[in-house]
Amino acid sequence: MLTVNGVPMLLKKKNDLQRVKKHIEGSIPEGSIFYIFTYSLRDKEPQIKIKFSHQLEGRDGRKGLLQRLGGRKLGRGSVMVPEEGYEKIKILFDRFKIKPYIMKVSILEENINYQR
Repeated sequence: MLTVNGVPMLLKKKNDLQRVKKHIEGSIPEGSIFYIFTYSLRDKEPQIKIKFSHQLEGRDGRKGLLQRLGGRKLGRGSVMVPEEGYEKIKILFDRFKIKPYIMKVSILEENINYQR
């Protein structure tokens, strides 16, 4: 059984081992690095919350910064943006004086079919 840092890895497909090895070695495919921003608007005025939300997510059919950068909303108070969009979205958070918790993550595979 393959283990990574003591964690057993379950490999279901033939190419899973190569994919895991590439990730471990650091040769990550282009476009798979993302930043996850988690934030709270709890202490902000209602007008600020609305302005921030409209600029981030868009309004009346217009795309917000998140869509223009190729990011997505993960849930209330959390968004994910590609590495290329990090600086632009950081400027938006700075402009509204919102201090997010930021994680840099690597996406190995997207749209994995979940089965019980």
